[in-house]
Amino acid sequence: MLTGAIPATQTIKDTTAKGNELRKATQGVEALFVQQLLSAMRRTASFGDSSNGATAMYRDLMDQAVAQEIARTGRFGIGDILYRQLAERVLDGEQATEGER
Repeated sequence: MLTGAIPATQTIKDTTAKGNELRKATQGVEALFVQQLLSAMRRTASFGDSSNGATAMYRDLMDQAVAQEIARTGRFGIGDILYRQLAERVLDGEQATEGER
């Protein structure tokens, strides 16, 4: 995790439905990024004769599962950074709108 990143369990704004949706979306972006990173790393490695279609499919599924777990735990911190940047705009705007009602 990046230094100074706030874990998902410590954010206050997560209590709103919109905050939860935003958290899931930013974790999804992090998972996609990590999956692409793993895929690019695998393309540079030599696997010998085991590069048939079925092996490649299972390797991709494993990369996807690993990427989702990394994003869920916030290991890279990309999702948390995106969340904090977007929460300032999305969630603060929601709170201002609710205050006007």
